[in-house]
Amino acid sequence: MRILYTTPFVPYPPTYGGTMISYHHLKGLAARGHELVMILPLRRPGDREGAHVLGRLGKVRAVPAKMKSPAQFALESLLSGVSLRVARHRFPAVEAETARALREEKPFDAVYLDTLFSAYLLPLFRSAIPNVPVVLLELNLESQVIERMARHGRGLSRLIGSWETARLRAAEKIAHNEVDAVLTLSEEDARAVRCTENARVHLLGPGIATFPGEAIPASPAEPIVLFFGSYQWPPNVDAAKWMAQEIWPRVLAREPRARLVLAGQDPRHMISNLAAGNSSIEVTGFVDDATLRTRSSTVCVAPLRVGGGVRIKILEALANERPVVSTTLGAEGLGLIPERHALIADDADSFAGAVIRLLQNREEAGRLAVQGRQFVEEHFAWPRAMERLEGFLERAIHERAQRGAIRPDASPPPAPRSPAS
Repeated sequence: MRILYTTPFVPYPPTYGGTMISYHHLKGLAARGHELVMILPLRRPGDREGAHVLGRLGKVRAVPAKMKSPAQFALESLLSGVSLRVARHRFPAVEAETARALREEKPFDAVYLDTLFSAYLLPLFRSAIPNVPVVLLELNLESQVIERMARHGRGLSRLIGSWETARLRAAEKIAHNEVDAVLTLSEEDARAVRCTENARVHLLGPGIATFPGEAIPASPAEPIVLFFGSYQWPPNVDAAKWMAQEIWPRVLAREPRARLVLAGQDPRHMISNLAAGNSSIEVTGFVDDATLRTRSSTVCVAPLRVGGGVRIKILEALANERPVVSTTLGAEGLGLIPERHALIADDADSFAGAVIRLLQNREEAGRLAVQGRQFVEEHFAWPRAMERLEGFLERAIHERAQRGAIRPDASPPPAPRSPAS
């Protein structure tokens, strides 16, 4: 297949969930012999270097895209009626470069839109290449994430959240019904789209790096609890604060030797003060080797109270044979069985109790870790995920051909296997 790929961000380096999924999709498609043309907005420090690396996977058309100030995208949102987040990620330079690519490049078999924030390009594709299928990957449902955050907000933040939720829902409805297929990472997200829209929705599921056959070192003797996430993402900031301020004192009361490590990018220094005056908490910032950091922990946690999509860091912890404690929301969409693959707790007391239980009972922690690793290797290894993605793209091409007669000789591809639900 010859695929045009558009994205609101350069997915390299793959340092958090969204970039990991996107990068490995591109890498997997290239490895399977598909031809990629990538439209990449250069909007952050390091994006040019990232685009250079991605050039090894296919042709890159990089576009300098100046980031808008909050005042700029707020004004655009008010004047146009679109969501603040949609306005923030819309770049005329990217639109112009995409139009040039459609004129200058050889014909494409499919267009791959990475997230809702690439969907503003849809009218261009429908006008210029009406018979080419467009597939949209939703890493999460943005309206659902903002709605959940608004419930936890107060005053003005709650009002703005409600306003934003309605506009994101409107944008999602238009995009989902216009594309040839919507791919989601969780059955919960797929179900939410099906309940409200007439879109063609498929459960793609996430993929991660696994280590089949590798003897992973045992967890350290020291009781180390790890929460790994990008703190550019507000739900992770909320989770880190809840963990440090409400759950952690309860853990320390029973396990005074324990240490809490909050690892991951924190560009706005949102969580740095959580370690102030508390020697049992460490805030690491960006981590070069996520695998090494994960394996240096005893228990991994996902204390998420808001958000959507799936938590790649939970899957990574399990792939590295480390036991996990998560909220119900944190484990949403992964198909984990409580007490078999992970411990699930939704209030500070029970969450702390679950952490203490695994710190004090290493045999149980080891059993959960082994079973979790087996589950992840069976359902979420990258080869399985890429089979599904490739199959959905082929299906979109065939179905578009049936409607538009662009490839009448194509035979229908086999239905891709679904991940665990």
